[in-house]
Amino acid sequence: MRRKDSQVVENALQAKDIEALTHGLDTLNSTMAEGFKGVHARQDKTNGNVIHAQEDIMALKAKFEYNRIIWYLLTTSISVIIALGSFILFKQ
Repeated sequence: MRRKDSQVVENALQAKDIEALTHGLDTLNSTMAEGFKGVHARQDKTNGNVIHAQEDIMALKAKFEYNRIIWYLLTTSISVIIALGSFILFKQ
């Protein structure tokens, strides 16, 4: 907020000048809207990156679940083979 704009609004409030107050508030509003344009642009860029990253995370999560199933099956198969081998060897 610029010091000049806020001073105009303050002076208009003290003098109870509605036209000057309206003009000061309009100027202040346009100044603030101009200042926030950059912030909104950066937030849109960030939100776009977050949405893109979320899609990547979901794809990796699905791939991880598929790999986890394969590892479970592999581990179970090896355990069964070792158990059968041990049973055959130590049956005596």
